[in-house]
Amino acid sequence: MLAMIAAVSGNAFAQSSTYQVRLEQMHCGGCSGRVKQALTAVDGVQEVKTDLEKRIATISYDASKTSGDKLLSLLKTTTKFTEAYAYNPDEVIERKAIF
Repeated sequence: MLAMIAAVSGNAFAQSSTYQVRLEQMHCGGCSGRVKQALTAVDGVQEVKTDLEKRIATISYDASKTSGDKLLSLLKTTTKFTEAYAYNPDEVIERKAIF
């Protein structure tokens, strides 16, 4: 019982942070799955949500175990998403039509 209380109280003090990444090359459910798989394998990542329309991944993580910059670097080096950068919701992004 005491171990269970310690585990719960330890999680209560975790520094939870959120980081958003824009992934220009994420265009389908397979891409979304690869992003989630790569990020959830990282110690400290708690949740990954993807938005295919906006091409954004929102990552919730424990800031004492990893950082947004580390997660961004991981995506650029271990997946095909080389055009990944921190997302700023106030930034206007122009999309080029591909025909």
